[in-house]
Amino acid sequence: VTAKMDYNISSARRISGRYTWDDLDWRFPRVVGTAAEVDGRDVYIPRHSVSLNYTDSLRPTLLFEGKLGFARENEHFVMPSDGFD
Repeated sequence: VTAKMDYNISSARRISGRYTWDDLDWRFPRVVGTAAEVDGRDVYIPRHSVSLNYTDSLRPTLLFEGKLGFARENEHFVMPSDGFD
C-alpha cells in the first residue's frame, strides 16, 4: 500500500510526502514435511517507509531540494523445528 501527496505551495515551491506499507511473507519449501527439518522456514517482514520532499526555486539559476526519509522493517521467522525436542 502506498499513499502519496503533492502540494504546490506556489509556482516556485513544492512539497510532497509518501507513506508505504508492505508485508513480505516468504514460505520456503519443506522437503520432508516434518518438524525435524532444518529449513522450510516461514519469514514475515512488515515494512514501513515515509518520505518528505521540499523543492524551492530560490533564483532562476538556483534550486534547493531537501529530502527526509525513514524506513523500518522487522523480520520474524519461524523454523519448522521450533518447539521440537
